[in-house]
Amino acid sequence: MNKVRSMLSESGLDKKFLAEAASTAVYLINRSPSSSIENKIPEELWTSAVPNFSGLKRFGCVVYVHSQEGKLDPRAKKGVFVGYPNGVKGFRVWMIEEERCSISRNVVFREDVMYKDILNQSTSCMSFDFPLATNRIPSFECAGNRKEDEISVQGGVSDDDTKQSSEESPISTGSSGQNSG
Repeated sequence: MNKVRSMLSESGLDKKFLAEAASTAVYLINRSPSSSIENKIPEELWTSAVPNFSGLKRFGCVVYVHSQEGKLDPRAKKGVFVGYPNGVKGFRVWMIEEERCSISRNVVFREDVMYKDILNQSTSCMSFDFPLATNRIPSFECAGNRKEDEISVQGGVSDDDTKQSSEESPISTGSSGQNSG
């Protein structure tokens, strides 16, 4: 149960995923060396074959399951890895939007991103810290010693800057006949 608690805590999944965490813990224990059988692997003793460890993934990580539901629909759905199915090649995935488990072999893993990370991300996106609406226009600081009342800023360029740059650099219209070319 320590493994189960650790897996649920690390992933950020609710207690309703207790069965999936317990099943995954048993799956991993059966593929780990055990001191009670002279540091041999229980799965190897049972099947007489060395287990393949390349399919082991991090419990609770974000996964993307390939989907072919419609021509214009997204080709992948976001889910959470919750274990290994019995007797079938593939992975058990909790589909976040559909709120159901599915089994799929066509999965892309993001083991660096956990379910709790996307929960924190979605809650932080929903709580914006905007100031209350007032009739004041926000002030912008511009270079130089100018008063805010004299400067109107639009698109990051002040009216004074555009007037100043047009006075400093004459625009040649080509009618003066001075071609350097």
